[in-house]
Amino acid sequence: MRDLRRLGTQRVDDQTRTLNRLHQELEDANLKRGSVASNILGVSGRALRQALREGEQNPVKLAEFARRPLRGKIPERKKALEGHLSAHHRYLLKRLGKQLAQQEERIAELEGKIEEQTRPCADEIEQQFRYLG
Repeated sequence: MRDLRRLGTQRVDDQTRTLNRLHQELEDANLKRGSVASNILGVSGRALRQALREGEQNPVKLAEFARRPLRGKIPERKKALEGHLSAHHRYLLKRLGKQLAQQEERIAELEGKIEEQTRPCADEIEQQFRYLG
């Protein structure tokens, strides 16, 4: 179990490095995404990243990808999304997006394995509590 937890920590650290790199690329393109909403993995962040990868550069259109609480920040988002995304930036965003997807998949797989191995212990503990309760 210790090995699985250690591997899980390494996978999360890898994902954090990739996210930091993604933020750097957006900042390099003068897209101040983090100043408006910090969760680039959320629904709004994913939609925005997809639009950027596809070449959308209009700040008004990009700001419209905001969901729920971020809808109130559309004027700020428009300002934050005024930048220049080059073909080089789009390429890196695609690569980093693929890398994030792979990392998320690996983390989910590992969490499933950990749950699978801990389930018998959890079931046994639950039965003991029922017996005592």
